[in-house]
Amino acid sequence: MVVAIISILAALLMPALKAARETARSAQCMNNLKQLGAGLHLYADDNDGYPISYQVGGVGYWHSYLAPYLGYEFFGLGNPTGRYGVGNTVYKCPSYKAQPPPGGWDEYASVYCGNLPVFWGGGYPKRRLSSFARPQSLIAILENGPNNGYFAGLHPGWAADKTSGNVSYRHKGAINLLFLDGHVETFTKSPIPAELRDQE
Repeated sequence: MVVAIISILAALLMPALKAARETARSAQCMNNLKQLGAGLHLYADDNDGYPISYQVGGVGYWHSYLAPYLGYEFFGLGNPTGRYGVGNTVYKCPSYKAQPPPGGWDEYASVYCGNLPVFWGGGYPKRRLSSFARPQSLIAILENGPNNGYFAGLHPGWAADKTSGNVSYRHKGAINLLFLDGHVETFTKSPIPAELRDQE
């Protein structure tokens, strides 16, 4: 009888426990994004107001260049989640469950990607962070999706919704977004509005 009662209680509590764990993982992801945002601004402060490009031809992605501002060493095209410990790094969302691509070195690029108007490239010009008139309304970094080819940048012309696979709504149907002013939002609307992804 006692065992049956315990089993029933456990079954009732399990969904709540799972939800609480996911809430904690989402909070850690938001903290990761805030740290990445701080690194982005520190890098720009040291480089005449300019951010790093999403990719510096054959040398490394933006993740590499922010590493020294986040307490890590510059790692070039290395894999920070492997080098610094899976689940113990700002480069990996704790809710990210997918497997890395063959070779594994760019696993981190499939977790967070830079918005190309900020992390210039892909046809977007290099510009100072201060040149964006509404930093509170422009996404800087967001959660990447498996269909984005493990790409370190997301072009505003590409689909960004729950079905495209270019971004990941991995937190109970929500996605965490870092805005250029440094604040983070948990977003459930799909697709992500175009006005949040590009700015004159």
